[in-house]
Amino acid sequence: MFQLDLALKGGLPPGVCEITGEDATGKTTLALSVMREASIGGLPTAIIYTDGLPDKTYFSAAGPEQCAAITPYTGEAALFSVVSAIENGAKVVVLDNGTNLMVSDETNMWVGETDYPQRARLVGGAVESIREIAKEYGALFIIINQVRVNPRAIVSKPKSSFDRIIRSYCDTRLFLRRDKTKNEYGELAYVKVGIKVKKSLVSPPNAEAFGFIFKDTGFDRRFELLRAMLGVGALEKAGAYFKGPAGTMLGPGYFQAAIQIGNSFEEYWRTYEDHRNRQ
Repeated sequence: MFQLDLALKGGLPPGVCEITGEDATGKTTLALSVMREASIGGLPTAIIYTDGLPDKTYFSAAGPEQCAAITPYTGEAALFSVVSAIENGAKVVVLDNGTNLMVSDETNMWVGETDYPQRARLVGGAVESIREIAKEYGALFIIINQVRVNPRAIVSKPKSSFDRIIRSYCDTRLFLRRDKTKNEYGELAYVKVGIKVKKSLVSPPNAEAFGFIFKDTGFDRRFELLRAMLGVGALEKAGAYFKGPAGTMLGPGYFQAAIQIGNSFEEYWRTYEDHRNRQ
């Protein structure tokens, strides 16, 4: 996620990060990719999943090889699990998603009934406390939320659930949108995702970045490097192949090229850095 790291001037800091967006915009995939990168660096991760049971196949493909996974019954249990994971050593903890948090009193209500004021009090107080704990332990807490549109609004201004409640406690807030898709050989190759930095402690407001969800592997570091090298001119398209500065050819196609980059990742990373520093 090179563009996002550049937009954030170094990546996501410890504390609280909210990821929002409409359905199928890559919110969970981005969080899983952050977990995977942390895991590659030897950092423990955990995910608290509130939307039924997680898709183990996709989680293992797009996320870390190993992580703690928790499926709580109530919102109180979910938020307690976040604190427990951080205090027990997890450096990236994801709550997917905050929109589904249900307080224990709601378990006795009729289907469709909610107690939003109590939910808001629970989430607001918990996120405020979790932020302090995360900073103390040098951990990152990511909360994923759906966007909501007020049907009575004359001008549509989508906001995440609990937007007013938690935004002041967030160190980083990211808004995702699906930009376009690309097919290759009759199959989906990648999805381009636009990322707006709605809040950051270090980067300018409303900074924009793009990420690429590659096949079934999420925001794949090999494919991200391929796209980044194309962006700085370290690679150029040559039909179904990609040509490097020394005449080396990668491919055919994105998938094979990404595998080849992964086999010599550090070498291609140095090539990318050299070209980027010249610009």
